[in-house]
Amino acid sequence: MRTLIAFALAILAATPQQPPRLPSIGESIEVSIVNVDVFVTDKAGNRVRGLTQNDFEIYEDGKPRPITNFAEYSSAAPEAARVTVEGVAAPEAAVVAPRVEVAKRQKRTIAVFIDRIEMRPDKQREVFDRLRGTLRDLVEEGDRVTIVTWERTRSLRVRQQYTGDIDLIDETLEKIGDDSTASSTSDIEEIRRADEAEAARNEMLNARGASSEASSGHPSLEALTLADRALVEMRSKTAVLNALLSSMSGAEGQKVLLMMSHRFSINVGHEYLTPKRTLGGPPTGDEMHYDTRKLVESVARTANANGVRIYSVYPEELPGVVVQSPEDNSMPQGAEAGVGGYEYEVLQNELSALQIVAEKTGGAMTWHPAETIKLLDRLPDDFSSYYSLAYRASTSGADRAHSIRVKMKKPGLTARSRTEFVEKSSETKMGERVIAQLYGLPTPASILHVTASVKGSAHTSKKKMTIPIAVQVPIGALTTLPEGVEQRGAFSVYVVSANRFGDLTDVTHQTQVYTIPTADLTRAKEGHFTYELNVIADDTTSRVAVGVLDEISKDFGLTQVDFAPR
Repeated sequence: MRTLIAFALAILAATPQQPPRLPSIGESIEVSIVNVDVFVTDKAGNRVRGLTQNDFEIYEDGKPRPITNFAEYSSAAPEAARVTVEGVAAPEAAVVAPRVEVAKRQKRTIAVFIDRIEMRPDKQREVFDRLRGTLRDLVEEGDRVTIVTWERTRSLRVRQQYTGDIDLIDETLEKIGDDSTASSTSDIEEIRRADEAEAARNEMLNARGASSEASSGHPSLEALTLADRALVEMRSKTAVLNALLSSMSGAEGQKVLLMMSHRFSINVGHEYLTPKRTLGGPPTGDEMHYDTRKLVESVARTANANGVRIYSVYPEELPGVVVQSPEDNSMPQGAEAGVGGYEYEVLQNELSALQIVAEKTGGAMTWHPAETIKLLDRLPDDFSSYYSLAYRASTSGADRAHSIRVKMKKPGLTARSRTEFVEKSSETKMGERVIAQLYGLPTPASILHVTASVKGSAHTSKKKMTIPIAVQVPIGALTTLPEGVEQRGAFSVYVVSANRFGDLTDVTHQTQVYTIPTADLTRAKEGHFTYELNVIADDTTSRVAVGVLDEISKDFGLTQVDFAPR
């Protein structure tokens, strides 16, 4: 006779309650191996190869850490590399490094995120042709690429699920590159129209002898409306990026996000709100509400928590702005003399935010079509030539960030790497696993072979859908601890859903504590628990991912339910 225990709980609509007392086998300290990819250049910006472990130092939270693992990945590493010191190429200024064994190529997981862009058709075609060529050069057997776009009307749209088929990748990018670039109203045009409306209103007020809104120093209603919309979009875009980065957690090898941005700002709406378009000024007064630095930094932190390197580009060409090479990461010149105007305010906002996510994750940032193409041309070298360092870090089991700094012992050499190691709690890890399950990414091997199915039919009301799901958890795979004459255990059920546009809900979870009489344990292990829940989502939801975590052993299982939305 099988033991069947059913728990019914609508976890997405559950009433908050005290956390259950979980069985415990005592506190433990986990030791994690932290891997850091490092790109080394000399003063001239040339890539330096043939270094050894002794050439590097690594610091966590300002304290030195012993390097436990070291490898060089290189497509053209010489048997004995000559390393230039202090940027001098003369033989007497060089040292001969010992022979370094080149490590085998790592697998690559690449997410291409394309924001809506406003470019001349010929420039867009040029950029997308180079992107297609770069991916053809990069993708080999075992690699996976996904392509997603962000649009005002649909938010996230998955244009190509993860695949290693370069022809599918190429075809998808060609379609996106062929999309019309002419929007009904560009952002720059919106600014100008708002200014015209404000000027017309102020002229009318002045003619009547009334004080104008502009003279009070407050933004106009048109400017505030545009800034509010930009803030909503920024929050939505940040949530999408964090979900996409979290979905890459379970992938092995190199993980990269190539982010082509149209609007990802450090002070969202600043170009609308700055009085008289004062260039380069910090946000003041009403503008403080639109400070989105924390949102920008959350993307960098999520990337570092999942080992993802970000290459961020603003591929558009802004009229009136003098292009300066981004090699020194400086802003375009000419703004001090009034060159650029509105466009410069837009660009300054974009580059500040894009620089943060690139620098903190060890990637690179650029802007302008020509410079975007140059970055794409350099990408294969970043994927094939770098050093991998690792050290042991004690973790607390909580969500916590630690600073990382890589220093070179030889003068004249510069190291580029990520700047953070982010600890993740078991709740965060499990949330990332169910998101990866939803995206079809590889996840660590499951031990709990859980299953889930729709129980009955979904109910739709006011564009919301309630989906009854039953999750079966094999009792024999769960770990229990003795407590008197009973065995006590606990498991948590995690759920996330996505609609047909690729939008994700928040990951939610509930914990269930259970007890089994010790005398019945052997018989109970032949059966399973059935955990019933209602998933509440919008009426276009097409799939639900479910994860079960054993709270004692930390073993887990993942499954997914697919169905056609009504």
